[in-house]
Amino acid sequence: MLKLFGYRYHNKAFRSLRLLLVDLPIKRAYTSKAPSSLKYTKSHEWIKPPTNSEEGIVGITDYAQETLGEIIYLDLPDLGSVFQSGDAVGAVESVKATFDICSPVSGTVTQVNTRLVDEPALVNSSPFDDGWVFKIKLSDTKELENLMDASTYQKELV
Repeated sequence: MLKLFGYRYHNKAFRSLRLLLVDLPIKRAYTSKAPSSLKYTKSHEWIKPPTNSEEGIVGITDYAQETLGEIIYLDLPDLGSVFQSGDAVGAVESVKATFDICSPVSGTVTQVNTRLVDEPALVNSSPFDDGWVFKIKLSDTKELENLMDASTYQKELV
């Protein structure tokens, strides 16, 4: 796999799902699952806001996994890595494309879902539960205010 100018090239063909999900307008209505307890990004990541701690849980949305198709590999972030909101923290590879996972907030990775190494299809079957990608200790919980709620996110998909 070659990465050039921020895009990944795989099997001599450009396979950036970011182009499909973000850069191109969505032409069809899509009814995705979008739990109201989560916050969403335009690049189709979700975060479960922290309740009793400053640690949030991050994954990719139902729309993203549906568009990707069968997920075959995940490049997970390293424990202790520090990211800013919007930074690429890892990648998802499917039979259709490769998709960068971006951090919805700034913070430090405290845990990764190692089950995804052996069972990447958990992201397809359970994107909001067993298919979570990593946990992050938020640097600033106010960044959550910049993210979309479920109804706003679903309107972005229409």
